[in-house]
Amino acid sequence: MCAEGYEYAMESGCISLKCNVRDKPDEEDGGEEEKEEDDPILPYLGMTELDDKVALISSSLAEYVGTLLLVMVGCGSCMGGDEGEASVQVDDQARVVRISLCFGLTVATLAQTIGHVSGCHVNPAVTLAMVVGRKMGMMKGLLYAASQCLGGITGAAILSAVVPEGVRGAGGLGMTVLGGKVGTGQAVAVEMVITMVLVMTVLAAADDGVHAASAPLSIGLSITT
Repeated sequence: MCAEGYEYAMESGCISLKCNVRDKPDEEDGGEEEKEEDDPILPYLGMTELDDKVALISSSLAEYVGTLLLVMVGCGSCMGGDEGEASVQVDDQARVVRISLCFGLTVATLAQTIGHVSGCHVNPAVTLAMVVGRKMGMMKGLLYAASQCLGGITGAAILSAVVPEGVRGAGGLGMTVLGGKVGTGQAVAVEMVITMVLVMTVLAAADDGVHAASAPLSIGLSITT
């Protein structure tokens, strides 16, 4: 039984009667889910989300594969290029554009491909935002984060195996480092801002009341910019 209210109105002569009737909730449904709905602010545990084993395995596997491809393709774009390999060198700005477009378009493609399976978080920060925003439970969020970490490790391992040693950036596998004039605090602030932009875009795209023209493209472009 549901707990929705129903309103009935009756009129008889000079007497008008209006009453509200609520269905009695089933005792079997009044456990954890009822407690979770009582507090609309705090994240919920979400044990019921683990009941559908097929959907849980499919979504976790999608996050694993998606993060694997993102790391392999995105970090792979940070290596190679013309530096030390050709007489005409591509400047730093062109390399930055290539890397940003590669990450953004890869995420957009993955969102279009596996978004209907798992939501295409491919990032523990996005999964944490979904848990805090009560879009998913904490237990499922932990499984997503574990799948993403394993996918990232696997993607980096594949990249390390296929990239020749002499290629520019092969030693770091696309690892980011601080610039010469950038301090640790400044780097943390920049990461916080760009992660906030990404999370805000994903939450807006995941909002049921917002009909985005192209959610995958908007999320990908938020990464590119």
